[in-house]
Amino acid sequence: MISGKPIVGITMGDAAGIGPEIIAMALSFPEVHQLCRPLVIGDAATIRDALKTMTTEIKVEEIKRVDNAKFNQEVIEVLDLHNIDPRVLLKGRVVPMLGKAAFEYLQRATDLALSGKIQAIVTAPLNKESLNKAGYHYSGHTEILAELCGGKEVCMMLIAGNLRVAHISGHLPLTEACR
Repeated sequence: MISGKPIVGITMGDAAGIGPEIIAMALSFPEVHQLCRPLVIGDAATIRDALKTMTTEIKVEEIKRVDNAKFNQEVIEVLDLHNIDPRVLLKGRVVPMLGKAAFEYLQRATDLALSGKIQAIVTAPLNKESLNKAGYHYSGHTEILAELCGGKEVCMMLIAGNLRVAHISGHLPLTEACR
């Protein structure tokens, strides 16, 4: 890590959801680039479309490998997996192909993190119904990451300053938790 700042892989999540807009907005803030070297793992065309809703001069560049990233704050660099067809990008809809793509973004980010090419992963929201219809039966990111990393017992932790909150259950209705 030459610059001293970690490379953070940001998975795009479901392309038909709010993830692309959240990523585009977040990466427009210079403060993000002062803390890390962000790299989106997703679809460059979708991130370009998300930028159209904003007044910004930021550009999107597709890269083929992490080593090709320049980490310029005027550019959102996307490691594009070329795994979605923009003709089926229906905002707010359940699309199995987009669920599969979201899984593949997380899978690639995990591979990059485990190999040391990136130092952290940030995930945009998944559409669990699209994920399930694509054949991936997980309740969320935590369970996917656990399996990809070979974890047996895992939990999600939220961190804010000195506060740490670990969830003892995941995506479970309260009525089931009380049984």
